[in-house]
Amino acid sequence: MVGLSGGAEGEFLLRRAARILSRVSGGELMAVHIPRSDGVAGSVPLALEGQRQLVTDLGGSYHSVGGEDTARALLDFARSVGATQIVIGTSRRKPLLGVLARPGVGARVVRDAGDIDVHMVPHPLGGKSGLQFSRGDLNRKRAIVGFALAALLPVLVQLGTGELSLQLTMLIQFAATIAVALVGGLWPAVVAAMWSSLLLNFYSAPPLGTLTISDPENLLALLVFLMVAVAVALAVDRSARRSREANRASAEAATLSELARGILASQDTVQVFLEQVREHFGMRSVALFSGLGGGGAGGGPDGDHGGWLPDASVGESPPQSPDAADNVLEISDHWILGLSGRILPGSDRRLLAAFGAHLIALEQREALTLTQREYQQLAQDNKIRTSVLRAVSHDLRTPLAGIKLAVSSLRQSEVQFSAEDEAELLATIEHYSDRMDALVGNLLDMSRLSADMVSPVLGPVTWQDVLPAALHGIPSGRIRRDLPANMPPWRPIPACWNGSSPTSSKTP
Repeated sequence: MVGLSGGAEGEFLLRRAARILSRVSGGELMAVHIPRSDGVAGSVPLALEGQRQLVTDLGGSYHSVGGEDTARALLDFARSVGATQIVIGTSRRKPLLGVLARPGVGARVVRDAGDIDVHMVPHPLGGKSGLQFSRGDLNRKRAIVGFALAALLPVLVQLGTGELSLQLTMLIQFAATIAVALVGGLWPAVVAAMWSSLLLNFYSAPPLGTLTISDPENLLALLVFLMVAVAVALAVDRSARRSREANRASAEAATLSELARGILASQDTVQVFLEQVREHFGMRSVALFSGLGGGGAGGGPDGDHGGWLPDASVGESPPQSPDAADNVLEISDHWILGLSGRILPGSDRRLLAAFGAHLIALEQREALTLTQREYQQLAQDNKIRTSVLRAVSHDLRTPLAGIKLAVSSLRQSEVQFSAEDEAELLATIEHYSDRMDALVGNLLDMSRLSADMVSPVLGPVTWQDVLPAALHGIPSGRIRRDLPANMPPWRPIPACWNGSSPTSSKTP
């Protein structure tokens, strides 16, 4: 299994994985892309599309999986499909301080892989993104480090300032508080601000060694210092949350963009789409329910979803009703999507609603495709019917002319016909009448076939059964039949019944 970040190094990793796979027998190549929401450079759509095509050309399969933790989502998917080897690239970033930055995806995959072999492949883009902090929401580890700095950093600053003035010491403590806010967020910064204020009051504001402040200006300065420090901490905390929301929105946009390209560029069915939903959200099973008897999207009077039956499903033990699913998405008045495996958080539910909109688009595309095929079939039938009518109208003129001539001759009172001549004219009328009856019968049969009122029975027939009907109406003296007695039976081509021409035909 190859983990794709969406960058240009994905092609390099896929080809390396293909070489590894060529050394074993019975293996399967899978590429997995997990949209990032941690601030690392996002995927390049053109590069990702090229990698999707590359893994298909290599005989593998492409998958898109969602998850807050990229390493965990990658390992969960690997275990769900029974992968034995994972190929990932080296990290594209270098953390500023190991204690402040979270370990990279590769390091966490190696740490938690267990019995899965992990191949860390160096690539040209490895470690070229420079020094940076991990953006996004402040995780628990950073909060703990922030509280530790809030307790130690003001004391170190106070000890290091020595005999400096109150104003200069206050500025240095303010810088330390900002540093704590950048690392730990709001509450560690508030603790650092209050702790710094107490230290300034005790060690720098006269009278020294007490918490009493004799100069009102010093009291005002300490209060301003505390308020500014808290305001900066609030701004940093809000910025971190906004950054996380923006990163999440970017990851969701990348997922939806990739989903839209897949729907527009492929001929995936609803079954394939449900499998994509199951893989992306890490569900055990996904089922699509269709409404019956006006059940409505709101369910029954008691809030249940009665009157719904499963229309398509994927995964293990799919729910048989919307009430049995862990997550329910009411797509429209006629469709409900049920997911089982875990309860989705609110952010994933918003993304699931977007998947539901794409499912409606997929259903509409399939309906339009079916309608287009029906229209093409009707147009083809009309074309065949018009061609046959033109040919039959020409063929009908010959028997009609023969019948009219024979009847007109018999009605002439001036001419006396012998018994042999009258019999010949009557035989001509009968012959042409039978020929017209056969033509009209063929037209009726063609109409029944076009209207799907009857279905042709396709099977081998012998030439002796076909030729008499085909040569009906042709004088026996104008054609000679010379067929061996052991002629093999002729098998009709099914395509001939829907109006298309056979690819080849051979007649003796």
